[in-house]
Amino acid sequence: MNKSTLSAIVCVTLVAVIVACRPAATPMAIPTDTPTLVPPTATPLPTATPMLTATPSPTLVPTSTPVPIVTLVPPTPSLTPVPTSTPLPTVTPVPPTPTPSPLPPTLTPTMVPTTSHVGLDAETALAILPSAAEFGVDRLEFEEFMSHDREFGDLPAFRVRHPYQSKSASLVVFANADDAHLSMDRGFIIHKSQGYPPIWLDLGDESFFVRYEVVVRVGRYILRAMPIRPDCDWLRPSLQRLQTLVPSPRPTVSAFLCYLEVWDWFERALERLPGLPEKIGCPIKEHHHVETAVSQDFQGGYMIWLGGWEFIYVLYDEGGWESYSDRWQEGMPEFDSSFGPPPEGLMQPKRGFGLVWQEHPEVRQGLGWAFNEERACDGAHLQAFGCGLMIECTQFVMPRQKTRIFILFDDGTYTIYMP
Repeated sequence: MNKSTLSAIVCVTLVAVIVACRPAATPMAIPTDTPTLVPPTATPLPTATPMLTATPSPTLVPTSTPVPIVTLVPPTPSLTPVPTSTPLPTVTPVPPTPTPSPLPPTLTPTMVPTTSHVGLDAETALAILPSAAEFGVDRLEFEEFMSHDREFGDLPAFRVRHPYQSKSASLVVFANADDAHLSMDRGFIIHKSQGYPPIWLDLGDESFFVRYEVVVRVGRYILRAMPIRPDCDWLRPSLQRLQTLVPSPRPTVSAFLCYLEVWDWFERALERLPGLPEKIGCPIKEHHHVETAVSQDFQGGYMIWLGGWEFIYVLYDEGGWESYSDRWQEGMPEFDSSFGPPPEGLMQPKRGFGLVWQEHPEVRQGLGWAFNEERACDGAHLQAFGCGLMIECTQFVMPRQKTRIFILFDDGTYTIYMP
């Protein structure tokens, strides 16, 4: 057998082997592949097609492309917050919560009226306050400030003072006369509790002197001045200007709630003298029993001195009354012989009465000479009213006691009631 014949036999044998194995291989490849994609004509490359068809199937990975869908979801929520921010106008309810600020209004009645409605400008206040000449100094400094009251709050106030000397005067404006009156009462009680009992004066609607300071109320205004002693003659012009430039209605019984008791003899005078309650008003202080009091009768009137008040009251028969500070002290001359001997049956007043009589020509001219020596009151009482003062003096004169009630009005007039 030659070489070519052998190779032909081998080739035939190989073809037979391939043909024998083919039927078993084809049934395995057909079921796994998708019949629609691979036609029977492509069977010559069945083994390769499965590998290629496997690669297209991964192209189904587009299922991962849903990720873009997620990207769409966030935008919509991110936009929706904007509308939720627009509801922030609902913050408008916050202003309503301040509306409970009706609470401040409950404070305004005491604070606002006193500060906002002053009723007095700086120029007028300066004209009312004592001048440098009235103080007896070369110059004064003026200032406007707020005076704090623990009950009535911040109050408008004006002040003049000397830059070096301890002399000053201030004017405080209250909302009304009742507030000013309560402030006076409270100040009186505080000073008294501290061991400095004030001395009642006859200035304005009510006044007192305590620790080198004079405190006077005229309506809703309180004037404070710091002289060296209770000599208030220099202060009277300022008070007259206050009553003229800032007039306040005169209080009457109908305007006052009379909550203080009137002392026995004074109540009798109010009952029996027509028009007296309306003219003098209600009591503003409790009555005082005066331990020491002295009176003296003159040709043209009377003089009265009350221990502890440091004032001498001069009453003229022609009408009107005045008060002067008692400056006489032990060791000073009791009278002045330079005024010559008095007419027969008359005499010159002595001591405190005499000093006022000597130093003030108008007093000498109005009163004349004294009828008798000064005489102590066996009983004396004093009570301050809204528009005046009542002084009772009882003296035991044979054959019976003599009681006189001197009723001094703030307008400078007076009357005498003898029960």
